[in-house]
Amino acid sequence: MLAGGSSASQISLAVFLLTGNGDMTFNTPVPLIADEAPNGVILADVNGDGRMDIAAANLLGDSVTVLVNQGHGSFAPELLYGAGGGRWWCAAAT
Repeated sequence: MLAGGSSASQISLAVFLLTGNGDMTFNTPVPLIADEAPNGVILADVNGDGRMDIAAANLLGDSVTVLVNQGHGSFAPELLYGAGGGRWWCAAAT
């Protein structure tokens, strides 16, 4: 998983599915959309379905993006939550 930096970007969060092809190569990365300048990225089961979802604190977007894991390497469209100014990180608790 790779998060963007401190500037606006249309595709600013990417998940790299490291599934192998059996010949020492990997499949193409899957880009996922977040808000502007995601920094603090975590994996957590935010909806209790047993799958790891992605959450990212968006520094320039003043928001948190949640990407719900649908299984088999796919994620639902992003859910965006307002979080106030300058979010650098996020955390999850059970």
